[in-house]
Amino acid sequence: MKIDVPKILYANMLASLFTWLLLAGFIVLPATFASIRNSRALDGMGKAGKAVIGATQNIPLLWIAGICCVCGASGLLWLWWGQSRNYIWLGDRIFLPGLINSTIGLITTLVNVYTTQRGSWSITSVVTAAATATTTLVTLIMYLLYAAWTEPYWKEHCTLNGGQVVQ
Repeated sequence: MKIDVPKILYANMLASLFTWLLLAGFIVLPATFASIRNSRALDGMGKAGKAVIGATQNIPLLWIAGICCVCGASGLLWLWWGQSRNYIWLGDRIFLPGLINSTIGLITTLVNVYTTQRGSWSITSVVTAAATATTTLVTLIMYLLYAAWTEPYWKEHCTLNGGQVVQ
């Protein structure tokens, strides 16, 4: 069991960067939902009104959010692979922040759908909710598994060091 600071000098900074990128993607995605679809302002405008309603989702913002999510998740997976034997670090720097950020993203999505969208689920909101819920579930399971698996080693490490956490 390896309980130490990672050998990669910038591993903690990279973990923070990638979790922030993931959070940024999860926070920006709900901003791409189209709320004008529920508005009656464009009723009776014919093809022009339908064109505006069809173009109301912010496509560039959707790409930015998607890139942030993919880069953040890919970076976290890369760190997970690179630090695969540093179990406690993975729980503290990868899984717990990923769990918190994806939960925040899921809450943001739900709040956006039920306030701005008035409960109307667009394709983008369904995909966003599915992605954030899946990430929340996976990081929750991984965090609980790693925490349960490393608890005896962590207790042994603490008792060997007089109850002090040594890094």
